[in-house]
Amino acid sequence: MMNIKFLNYYLLITISIYVMSSNQAEGRSIVYASSEENSSGRDESDKIDFLNLQCVVERDKPKAPLSDSALKSRLEAVLLSCRSALFQTKDLTDNYIKQIWGNDVTVHRHHETWERRNIPWLWPDNKPLQKHFRGEIHAHHLKELLETNWTHEKIFEKLGKIYQRFQRIGVGVQIVNKWNNIASMEGTHLLNTEQVNISTKLFKNATEGIHEVLCQIQAIFYDMAIDPKTDMDITPFVMDKFIRLNHWLVYREYENLMDYSHKLLKIMTDRKEFSK
Repeated sequence: MMNIKFLNYYLLITISIYVMSSNQAEGRSIVYASSEENSSGRDESDKIDFLNLQCVVERDKPKAPLSDSALKSRLEAVLLSCRSALFQTKDLTDNYIKQIWGNDVTVHRHHETWERRNIPWLWPDNKPLQKHFRGEIHAHHLKELLETNWTHEKIFEKLGKIYQRFQRIGVGVQIVNKWNNIASMEGTHLLNTEQVNISTKLFKNATEGIHEVLCQIQAIFYDMAIDPKTDMDITPFVMDKFIRLNHWLVYREYENLMDYSHKLLKIMTDRKEFSK
């Protein structure tokens, strides 16, 4: 069996090649700001401001919008980032459930138990994603996506909505990150040290996944001279009760959105007729 670390490394290298090749083809030089470390080398991923994210450092202004082939490469790079994020978190999610909720609790059973519990604050306009956790896109919505004529306008409109959803969930993830950091330093009666550690790892992975996808979408918008619409109507949800459950609900929305985005981008790139 191929080593998991090697597979993960291969996916990340593939993503980098996609982005670099599309940039070079268009004569652009786009640099992504660091998401994890400051100049001192300390991890500051919990301090990322997803509402005012500046991923792209401008070096050369785009001379023209992305060509169809370059846009396709960029979309495929976002798709690969979603796939990589899902690949990295699957086993970690399963272990997280067992550590926090008990060794005999499976992800499926856990999800069924709490499926009807939600934090609508995580949804733009209080509208849930048309897909259940680790399930398929709802049939009526899938039909709509499959029948869509994926013009550039439609693609950018959908990317904008995905961007806003990731921003909102990113704010929720950062609330959990801050709680985990305090719990790591000061301790908590709610979780033991091992449980805090796996929660910290899970949500740090989520932070990195959100940052990666937002930055790639932001770069596409930059090259197309589009300003992403930031979801500023966010009053952070106060998670001072039912901590374990609320943390799970935040993570569930993150993984579900990442899976939805992966499936959506696959539909876009398969059905859009890109010129050479």
